[in-house]
Amino acid sequence: MTLVVAKVTPHQIIMLADTRIQSPRQERALPDIRRGSLKITFVTSNVAIAFTGDPDIATAAIADIRGGRTGFQSVISVLQVSSRESDNEYLVGFAGPRRLFHVRDGRANERRVAFIGDSVGFERFQSGSRATSGDDAAQATIIGPDVRDQALVHDQLARLQCVLEDRSVLSVGDFFTVALSDGGTFRFPFVATMFFDAESRLLAPDGSAILSSTGEKRHRFTTWYPRQKGLASSAFVFPDAQRAFVFYQAEPLSFANQCEVFDGLVGDQLADEIERRIGIRFEVFEIRHH
Repeated sequence: MTLVVAKVTPHQIIMLADTRIQSPRQERALPDIRRGSLKITFVTSNVAIAFTGDPDIATAAIADIRGGRTGFQSVISVLQVSSRESDNEYLVGFAGPRRLFHVRDGRANERRVAFIGDSVGFERFQSGSRATSGDDAAQATIIGPDVRDQALVHDQLARLQCVLEDRSVLSVGDFFTVALSDGGTFRFPFVATMFFDAESRLLAPDGSAILSSTGEKRHRFTTWYPRQKGLASSAFVFPDAQRAFVFYQAEPLSFANQCEVFDGLVGDQLADEIERRIGIRFEVFEIRHH
């Protein structure tokens, strides 16, 4: 399962998703954040597609679309076939004119607001409340550059983060992706967030801590996106821990389900090493606080 939520506003389409990949046989196991995937990809600058279900089936559908069938009706038709022949569901957004479709069981329905994935996770998203009472963790988030409907984007992201923090919604979690249509094209904005909560940790499937420290040093992180616009890759950078998780595509016609971990580097040095190892140049985005 997963959770992808999309909304059409007067100015753009907002799409948000988690990165957790979990098969039915893993339902009682602790997922590995390094085996996740970006659930949103851009088949062209005008078309964004998100999926829930089997990543390989979704990748096959994307390859079919990118093979020369990027028109409106062609995109919808390919996803209708994929959803009819599998349990996969899709959200597809067209940046200009702004249109959003939910594709399921071979049918496509136009929506203003839609979700795919865990229904319990979506209920948590709608409530916008934290999973536990008495949680005194505070948070500050910056999104940019030049984001329209910024208050609404912040609200949608805060709601998604409530779901990510809720351990009772096991199939939704790990990192997050935000995609926005802007001036007729889709893009990933930069996101920087600071959590002030000394108790939470990132855990491996065996229960050991992948990242652990105290206070804001554990939680301050930024998301970087490639200099090449529209490339479905993202770097989740923890500057205090000097660790980054970079998700990228194994091949052009796919979702970003490969993860490389980088240690001991920040800023331009980290960007240089990412480019050396996987061939993608990321824009550096950092915030500092005192």
